[in-house]
Parts: sequence; structure tokens; C-alpha cells
Amino acid sequence: MIVENCGYLRDPRVRRQAKALKESGYQVSIISPGSDNLLWDELINGIRVYQFPGIKFPYGPSGYLLEYAYATFMIVVMTLYVLVARGLMLFM
Repeated sequence: MIVENCGYLRDPRVRRQAKALKESGYQVSIISPGSDNLLWDELINGIRVYQFPGIKFPYGPSGYLLEYAYATFMIVVMTLYVLVARGLMLFM
């Protein structure tokens, strides 16, 4: 699962979805912006959580563009890492 705008522990909807998938027998990995109290790669309740550092950008159109460009870049890098390190399983 990829979450662009909110850390895994801050979004109860994502936690519920991840828990439901885990309870259904799936291996679940999450890529999301990080928080200060978690490592960048941590196992939480059987769910692998990969986090990239969150950076504050200025408000306004340029800040939003920078935020999404940064998040997209980090998500691509971390997805490639997960693909190489653990394998990536896609379900359609």
C-alpha cells in the first residue's frame, strides 16, 4: 500500500485496511511519509512499514508542487527498494 500524504500511524483508514489484508492472509507492506518515533523500515503488528522523511514545504502552489514531486520521488525509490529487497506482489 502506498500513502502519499499521511503517516501510517496517523491514518486509521489505512491501518484498518492493512489489518484486514493481514488477517486475510496477505503479506502487507506500506510506504508512507514518516514520523519521528518510527524507524524507516519497521514491522508493526505483522505489517512491514517503510517510511520516508517528511519535509515541510512552503504553502501555495509551488510548495504543493515540491511536496508531490518529493513524495513521488521517494515513493518510487522505496518501491524499487522493496522490489529488490523483499519482492513485490501486485494484485489486480
